[in-house]
Amino acid sequence: MRVVTVNLKHSANLGDRLISECLLSELRAIDPSLSLVSADLAGRDRAGQGRRNRVFAMATLKALPRSLRALLAEGLLRLLAAFRLRPMWRRVLANADAVVLGGGNLLADSDLNFPIKVSVVLEEAARRRLAVGIFAVGVSPGWTPKGQALFGRSIARVWLVFASVRDEGSQLLWQEQLDRFGIVGAGLALDPGLLTARHYPRPAVAGTEAPVGICLTSPIALDYHAIGVEISAAIDDWYIALGQALLRRGHKVLYFATGSSEDVDYLERVIPKLREASDARIDVAPPSVDPAGLVALIGGCKLVMAHRLHACIPAYSYGVPSIGFTWDPKMTGFFHLIGYPERLIDPSIVSAEAAADCGEAALRQGVDADRLRGHVERAREDVAALVKQLRTAVEQGRPKNRMPLPNASVGRCWLNPAPRSQKLPGN
Repeated sequence: MRVVTVNLKHSANLGDRLISECLLSELRAIDPSLSLVSADLAGRDRAGQGRRNRVFAMATLKALPRSLRALLAEGLLRLLAAFRLRPMWRRVLANADAVVLGGGNLLADSDLNFPIKVSVVLEEAARRRLAVGIFAVGVSPGWTPKGQALFGRSIARVWLVFASVRDEGSQLLWQEQLDRFGIVGAGLALDPGLLTARHYPRPAVAGTEAPVGICLTSPIALDYHAIGVEISAAIDDWYIALGQALLRRGHKVLYFATGSSEDVDYLERVIPKLREASDARIDVAPPSVDPAGLVALIGGCKLVMAHRLHACIPAYSYGVPSIGFTWDPKMTGFFHLIGYPERLIDPSIVSAEAAADCGEAALRQGVDADRLRGHVERAREDVAALVKQLRTAVEQGRPKNRMPLPNASVGRCWLNPAPRSQKLPGN
């Protein structure tokens, strides 16, 4: 069976690439007979392609009036879809049996970026009558009417044999946004990033005490993507004050970024301020070049504090406690899912001193080993359920007529929503 996985395989954000690599590695581990092809949703064919253009585009779009921004972004994306993405997907899917869309926060609508790109893939999959699995995706609020129509119509047209989202908030949003298109509810599947420790063994920390890792995220990215959260223009001062508060408590501090071009640029810009305010116990990590480098850095920390979800997820996979900075529902969804909602803080209202206290409390408590094992095993089972359902569908063949999907549950990730009473490990 030839399966094409579609996600942000070549994103400059190493967290996105980590999701892709963990999913591919687990698919191979579960069924070595699969013929796997991995392709990038945005049509990139190499890591980090277009990263400099991304910073400029985000800043430009953010500065435009909303109506002009929407028109410009849609026009450019439509051109990209017509002249690059659609021909590419016709080639990539030509000999495929099945398509897996996910994981990652792919059902989000910022200037129609994902709605247009996802719809192109699914339209081409529908033309070839391919079995489609939507796996462990995040669903964000705030879809525009156009975005909702693009997502809904394209999902409704495909032979959807498996659908799962990565948290209960995404599950509710899926239902709210897609029910009008006759699309059944999605099950729950844990983020493939939870399998980091299976496929990237944690490095030993040699010589010196492990630092507290503070992952910096650019205010440009926070302002562009944040939903219902006010991002302070003084976030860099807050990041610096957090490092100082941790130093006063006797910790070493390591600042790093997860690879997005806007984050790397931001880190480079604030390095002089970090150096000026710090002493020898503060360090700044050079940009990692691949997911292995990023997770080695994270695995070498004793605590991670971050806005980026995929700084916190691999940390949890390694049993490293983390503090999540709220700015997007996906961060809240993850910390509630793993049973540590008290480790979420909002930098716009929580002082750096209080954040450092929260970090120390997490260090004292650590990570519940049994709960973590349960989540990792669940993540493995979720991928296995995906493979089983895809293979069954391909072997049986697509129904001649479009039929309603069955209500019977297959594993924990089948298309009907999990019962409200169903709890994930540790919740």
